[in-house]
Amino acid sequence: MDNDFALDKILLDLKDENVSDTLGRFAQTIYFTQKEKIPIICNKLVPRLPGRIKSLNAYAHFIHFLACGSQKYQYKSEFASELLDKVFMKPVLLDFIYHKIPIFAVLRMCIELGTFDIEDIKVRVLKNFQLRSRYSLIMALFFLPEIRDAQCQKFLANFLTANVQGTSLIGNSLFLELNMDNLVADDYALLKSFIKAGCQHNEFALCCKNDDMNRLQDLSMMSNFDLNMRISNNFFEHCFFCHANPPLISYAAAYGSIKCFKFLLLNNADLNICDDDNFYPEHFAIVGGNVEIIHLIEQRRFDETNTLQIASLFYYDAVFEWLLNTRKINVLSAASTLYSVVHTCAIANNFHAMSLVLSLGADINARGNDTLTALMLAACFGSYETVKILVTNSKINLSISNRHKQTALQICLCLFERFKDN
Repeated sequence: MDNDFALDKILLDLKDENVSDTLGRFAQTIYFTQKEKIPIICNKLVPRLPGRIKSLNAYAHFIHFLACGSQKYQYKSEFASELLDKVFMKPVLLDFIYHKIPIFAVLRMCIELGTFDIEDIKVRVLKNFQLRSRYSLIMALFFLPEIRDAQCQKFLANFLTANVQGTSLIGNSLFLELNMDNLVADDYALLKSFIKAGCQHNEFALCCKNDDMNRLQDLSMMSNFDLNMRISNNFFEHCFFCHANPPLISYAAAYGSIKCFKFLLLNNADLNICDDDNFYPEHFAIVGGNVEIIHLIEQRRFDETNTLQIASLFYYDAVFEWLLNTRKINVLSAASTLYSVVHTCAIANNFHAMSLVLSLGADINARGNDTLTALMLAACFGSYETVKILVTNSKINLSISNRHKQTALQICLCLFERFKDN
């Protein structure tokens, strides 16, 4: 497991300012020299992207280096193929479609770098394309410049609303229908800019993403400025936690934007407003991982519900341990809107946090609302290291079945058959 922890450390430390150093560290590991390690690299790399929204550009350059940029890495084509297969695997749960958006955004950055063969992208997008699938819709939207399929474009323009009726995406679908001609003009320039920015025509969102406090201050001088305005959900949002119309101060916290956060706080933005999923600024602060923002909120309010789960999803070990050791949050505490902490550790393949909570007495066989155990979720999400930790634990019950009467082993076999068919 030491090598697994080492690779995890490398990937989670990756930032725009240390790409070269990180690649140098990676080149010293067994993952750089052994072909059979490629699936492990991809299985650890792709799930990390949704939890590292501030470093998507760095991840794109990391991928580019392995897929075509390195002169010494011998398995470039094999890595590129394996990575694309992993990226375009359909989410096992509907809720995790939003996880794909930052992954697709990174892939778009890679395309701009010339990393992949366009035909390889197109084939994977159109394979198993379903007109009534929200996943297919989002995938087609992100890769219209590659597939250049008139049928897909017409479908997106005319029938998007019907597919998201009753969901939080309904307003965005109307926007896309009205603006499809503009989005695809000039070689899809506007569409590409929205994907790169992670939003559509929203200067407030851009200020918070980039921690541009000066521009936010200028915008606040507008007569209709509302400190407690919400950032509306949109198809392009990079942070999967920000799709439920969060208040502006929560949005700044999610991106770790300390200058914008302080500006809003000093101007009396309301910390007691939640998003549509009942998450408060402290939850978004944990998403962003900025310790100063977390402590500024803690001095005023702190709802502990789901905080361990969020910290495990976004791989903030220091915050996770602070919640356990300083806030004294019980690992057995129930979650109101998320899975229990063993479930989120399994989904994220956060095997460091999983080992820790199991040692503190977390229920290894706990069922989620959908009757799935941590082991079942780890199998669904390809969390290989977490599976190893779970199956070697003496308290694991391998005979538990879900509501479809499937055990974890049977789920693995079903997923294997589906992967083989694809």
